[in-house]
Amino acid sequence: LSMKWLVMDATAMTFGADCFDVAVDKGTLDAMMSADSGSAAAMAMTAEVWRVLRPGGVFIIISHNGRRMPLLRAALDLDEEEGGSEAFRGRRPAWYCAELRRCRLSPQATLINILRSKLQGRSLAEAFRDPEMLREATIEAKAALKRMTFLDAFRLFKARKRAQSGKAEPEREADEEPQELPGEETLPGSGRDPRLQPFCWVYALKK
Repeated sequence: LSMKWLVMDATAMTFGADCFDVAVDKGTLDAMMSADSGSAAAMAMTAEVWRVLRPGGVFIIISHNGRRMPLLRAALDLDEEEGGSEAFRGRRPAWYCAELRRCRLSPQATLINILRSKLQGRSLAEAFRDPEMLREATIEAKAALKRMTFLDAFRLFKARKRAQSGKAEPEREADEEPQELPGEETLPGSGRDPRLQPFCWVYALKK
């Protein structure tokens, strides 16, 4: 497919309202949240995405945080002074969270994240000059990926059992806390440095 690349402010896009079926964010929300005024910018961007999506359109977000829904929903309550969109003022907009799931990182991404956690802000090049650090990080990455493989298998098992029983997938409230699976509490990054997390979160939000 031919693609057209445009540069613009994600919090004040020049597109008209209701003109896209799908919007995808990979890391922009997380990057905004790491800045001093992160939540304001992230909410303004979310409001703009709502504005440019057609009714029934889907917003796909890839994030390292599985608890973004309160912020994403609050973004639709902004008034004009706070950066809200005129396009939906006067209505009661809300995202429908069609899906929120963990997605395993690649082995390379997992290893790099573990190295960055060990380096604590120092250059990644230093890790490749330290054989012991590389050895430790490789062991940790393999262990994390092994546990993620188990969790993926457990999720598939639950889905198959549900399909065999004829039960529908329970509907998720948009701001519901993500469910933890058995063994997940032992994953790297659980309650610690998020860079050790061997998975990301994928949101599928429907307008």
